[in-house]
Amino acid sequence: MLLLIPALGAQAGENPTYVAALRTGLDLMRADQWEAAIDTAGGPGTIRRDIILWHYLRASKGRFAQAQAFLARRADWPGLKLLRKRVEASIPADTPPGEVLAFFADQPPQTGTGVLLAARALVAEGRADEAEAMVVLAWFSMLMDADEEQALLAEYAGALGSYHWQRLDMLLWRGETGAARRMLPLVDRAHQKLAEARIWLRGQKAGVDGAIEAVPGALRDDPGLAYERFLWRASKGRNQSAVDLMLERSQSAEALGEPGRWGSWRRTLARWSMRAGKARQAYRLAANHYIEAGSNRNDLEWLAGYIALRKLNEPEAALRHFKAFR
Repeated sequence: MLLLIPALGAQAGENPTYVAALRTGLDLMRADQWEAAIDTAGGPGTIRRDIILWHYLRASKGRFAQAQAFLARRADWPGLKLLRKRVEASIPADTPPGEVLAFFADQPPQTGTGVLLAARALVAEGRADEAEAMVVLAWFSMLMDADEEQALLAEYAGALGSYHWQRLDMLLWRGETGAARRMLPLVDRAHQKLAEARIWLRGQKAGVDGAIEAVPGALRDDPGLAYERFLWRASKGRNQSAVDLMLERSQSAEALGEPGRWGSWRRTLARWSMRAGKARQAYRLAANHYIEAGSNRNDLEWLAGYIALRKLNEPEAALRHFKAFR
């Protein structure tokens, strides 16, 4: 969108010299000549210069002071969430706590580096409990690189010790196999076996039966393991076997683990079942999704309503689903 501004400016009768300067600045930016691009585009505080700075900061090139000034000038510009995320790594370690917390007031930290900086600032302000809660939440909900993980562990090992499996589980659900492998030494042997089986299944490797059998019995009902077994069957074209497993797990949101992860395949297999003349099976797949919001939920509610009305002659059930569609 922003790359169209030169043309828009010309149409609006803007000084052609300014438009040409911005075009030259954008060309220099594409050539990775950032400093020249910024200087060429326009003087300090001009929109032309700030267009280049917007790209510069989003490319993790800028300094924290530049970002602070830019955000003060252009608080209503698009794309600021990513810009703020990229800027977090540029915050100097000696930045006053008040400045750090002011930066994160509009948007919580999005990186492990940002979390640690915000936590240190909170501790300095006498808010250690808030700092620990922030770190723990990030540990089992946020992707980080190895350095960020080690930095958090170095300062919060005690607080994080009870949450290593939650982090590993989150990474496995997201398919972050490399990061998951880094977590294996931090969990007990039983959960290592569970994680290894899930990784083995996700990798479509031979010998999955052995990997599953190595999982202790108490953990065999893990929703994440069931999901990986389902994906393995579906990817092999074993549709009915995959359907059987999905229906077995579709008794509750807890049994599914993360209901939303099953959504796309649920739609696909419901339609496959309908084409195969298995209308009741198709309805069960579409209806028992336990997804709370989003496009998959809406698609499945509509599909369940359609199947109930057109294939099962159950208009009351259809109406419930159509009303739930939003």
